Amino acid sequence: MSSEACGLYDDRHQRKKGAKMSFTKRWIEEDGPKVQAPASHKLDLHENALDSFNEALTRFKEGTGGNVKAYKFAIQHLSHSIELLFKSHIAQMHPLLIYKNPFTAKPLDREMTIGLWDAVQFLKNSGDPIGKDFEADLLWLKKLRNEIEHSRFDMDVATVRATMGRLVEAIKDFHDHFDDDLSAFVTKGNLPLFEELSDEYRRSLGEARAKAAASTQDGETHDCEFCGERDTGARIDGEVKCQYCGESNYTVDCLRCGADELVSDATLWNDEDGRSDYLCSSCYAHYQSLVAAD
Repeated sequence: MSSEACGLYDDRHQRKKGAKMSFTKRWIEEDGPKVQAPASHKLDLHENALDSFNEALTRFKEGTGGNVKAYKFAIQHLSHSIELLFKSHIAQMHPLLIYKNPFTAKPLDREMTIGLWDAVQFLKNSGDPIGKDFEADLLWLKKLRNEIEHSRFDMDVATVRATMGRLVEAIKDFHDHFDDDLSAFVTKGNLPLFEELSDEYRRSLGEARAKAAASTQDGETHDCEFCGERDTGARIDGEVKCQYCGESNYTVDCLRCGADELVSDATLWNDEDGRSDYLCSSCYAHYQSLVAAD
């Protein structure tokens, strides 16, 4: 991505007079505080991220109004917003840090910038808090984005709402930690939806975790392999059923020791003759140690 696309601080990339105004400028003039907006508006990374965030909410409203295709664009805009927020925070340390090669001799507008996972690793290495829940959300988001971009988009409305709530909450937590309250940057027209999605997500997730704790038969709650939420799975009759998304992860018996383990954690050992045999994680680790010692 070029510095122009990222909106970095280079006067050479000011928008030309008469160009289409940005979403940020438009909402300042039409939907936000009545202030005098500059004649030429230049987006920096932070403003660009907030533009994507507000555009995602707008697209979601279009989806609820009957335009089903708008849902996938809402998810994509939200994921783009997260990436730009990370880059914005890194650029505050030094603008050159967002480039793949900050030592290049060629013009910076020809140099690629870091990707989402480069930014995540940078933040972790610099000591900024990227919690396990947020990182799990990002891994889940990466999978979802790939599905949207490379296959048919097929999500029901309930799943879309849960997805939006999950991402809204993740963006809100990160932004509130490093900057001002995110709600202050949400347009007036999108603010009711922003609050509704955030509240709905927290309420639904809390109820799911409480239900999982009350119904599990092994005394423990489990993470969901499908939606990525933590502590929402209850082990019931040989399956781990997520009380948030409703998906189930069944258990299998280990071919060697007989212990039961979730199929997502076990290793398929044999699938011939119409049967599937698995090794539990402990037995498979033992097998690998024997192979390594041989």
